[in-house]
Amino acid sequence: MTDRHYFPSIKESFIIIFVFILLCGGLLVLVFNALFGRYLSFENGLMINYVLQFIPVLTYIFMKIRRNTPEPEEKSDTARLSCIKKAGVFMSAILIVPAFCIIAEPSEIIFRMPDSLLSMMERLASGHDPRTFITLTVLPALTEEFVCRGTILKGLLHNTSPSTAIILSAVLFGVMHLNIYQAVPGILFGLAAGWIYYKSGSLMLTVMMHFLNNFISYMLLTRLPEDFPEHLWQLTGNTVYAVLYTCAIVLFASIILYLNNIYKKHN
Repeated sequence: MTDRHYFPSIKESFIIIFVFILLCGGLLVLVFNALFGRYLSFENGLMINYVLQFIPVLTYIFMKIRRNTPEPEEKSDTARLSCIKKAGVFMSAILIVPAFCIIAEPSEIIFRMPDSLLSMMERLASGHDPRTFITLTVLPALTEEFVCRGTILKGLLHNTSPSTAIILSAVLFGVMHLNIYQAVPGILFGLAAGWIYYKSGSLMLTVMMHFLNNFISYMLLTRLPEDFPEHLWQLTGNTVYAVLYTCAIVLFASIILYLNNIYKKHN
């Protein structure tokens, strides 16, 4: 079987983020809202705006893919694993997300989201509307992973060293969020997801990780009472938090070592 591929260079990766997502996608959203925004409910407008933001970049990527010469299709390293090892890999991808959320929490304390932005995020999630759930959890996992890991990182791995590819794609992923409060955790998540994609070759794993990360954030916004502590250390106290944080680091490192061993033996 054959398949078509697109391997963007460093320059093209910057164009994808800054020109097609932030500039073209942003302009498309502005024009749409100016013409039709008043006729839409908040939930419908939110979902449509998110989709519109990615229409230019997805169009560009699929046009590039169609123009390229078909090449023999190769199975990912994960697809070649035994069923037992696949189950271990997928379980690892699930467990690494809560560990990552705990490890990354200090960045959210240092770069604390302003009350105005936090109120907006709470408003987005407060209605428990399925359209909002899809917009905040499902759509980002699919579109952002396809663009940032499935296209940009794949291309950079083809054109540069693995370390350069992972770091640069993570930075672009963070910058794409357009505010430092989400950019720093985004970069950290991009490094973890990028390494896993590099080792596994599986976009499904990073999509699952991205969805679970967003799902945890969504549930914390929607299911906890308003007077609930904002940060984990405020709930547990310093001693228990230190123990939890240490356990999260150990779990995260153990999963990284386990996955590295799985794919090293396979290769």
